[in-house]
Amino acid sequence: MGKCCPSKEELSFKPTLSLQFSPKSSQYALRKGVFSEFKCWSLVRASRKYETHEALVEHQFSDYGVSGHRDSHITWLPQDLSNHTLRYMWYTLLGLVKEVNDDMWRFDLETFAGKAQFTRYDLSGHFNYHMDLGDDALSDRKVSVVVLLSDPADFEGGELQLFPDTTIPMEQGDVVMFPSYMVHRLTPVTKGQRFSLVAWCGGVPFR
Repeated sequence: MGKCCPSKEELSFKPTLSLQFSPKSSQYALRKGVFSEFKCWSLVRASRKYETHEALVEHQFSDYGVSGHRDSHITWLPQDLSNHTLRYMWYTLLGLVKEVNDDMWRFDLETFAGKAQFTRYDLSGHFNYHMDLGDDALSDRKVSVVVLLSDPADFEGGELQLFPDTTIPMEQGDVVMFPSYMVHRLTPVTKGQRFSLVAWCGGVPFR
């Protein structure tokens, strides 16, 4: 039987990856072409084995309100290392976050916080400004990890932006990492569909 989550020893795994940092901000790291086109579509197919839900807002700033704040469909992907596609995803992201965190933030990280979120944004799909860090079950999120699974040629709009006006240029298979307390949004999709994957690496809550 395969293991369901990485051990502390496995957390120290470090791949040989070069990093690309944004010239505008040292608060996020962008890694180009981490996942091949084949791996991206393998993750899309893997998500179809699990139940899809309409996304809900679990926490939010009262100034923004909830109505119309988020429009997408999500599927939760477990830490199932017996599944080859998911195993590759988890180990790739785990090592990448470890390397970036050691270089940039030095947060006290333990492992990924729960399941990864596969997200489908249809026409007009969006997620207005929010933080991934929150109360209760969301309080241990420290590093947010976003993977673009779609080819940008297949959709328009759907840009990942950090508050107030930083657009992160992403291609299929790119991975961006930033602290979970950073405010960000996904602008409305104006054409096609956008597929992405989000995971959160956590540990003892920020003090």
